[in-house]
Amino acid sequence: MFNEIAQLIKSVNDIKIQANQVFKYALKMDIISKNPLEHVTIPRQQNEIFNEVNEADERNYWRKDEIKKFLTITKQELDFRDHVLFHLLIYTGARKGEVLALTWDDIDFEAGSVRFNKTLFFHKGKFLFQTSKTREFKRLISLDSKTHSPC
Repeated sequence: MFNEIAQLIKSVNDIKIQANQVFKYALKMDIISKNPLEHVTIPRQQNEIFNEVNEADERNYWRKDEIKKFLTITKQELDFRDHVLFHLLIYTGARKGEVLALTWDDIDFEAGSVRFNKTLFFHKGKFLFQTSKTREFKRLISLDSKTHSPC
């Protein structure tokens, strides 16, 4: 069924997500005993597979040498705070809103770790803090000695 829909609709994954929520609710309410979408995978369209083959030409990541060069430039050209911001973004994988929301309580210098549990975003002309909604976004990142002190 999903194979036919996938050929017709570009956002079949969105449909699966919504349908899955309905089935999860039905499970919770004891209306059904098993989620029929639990093991369904969305087939990839040919153009998605073709794009991956050509990704070598248009990669969306930096190689290690490019990261080192970028951080060397930020260290020389930017103030320390901005250099640390880029350093944390690169080495923790955190989103910019998560790094910008960090407070001193989130950093354990002795253990060499950073706790990400909130994000900063701009809404209607104001900066607002929002706590992470799911466990996946609440995480403790251990930093190696180089990342721990990016000086």
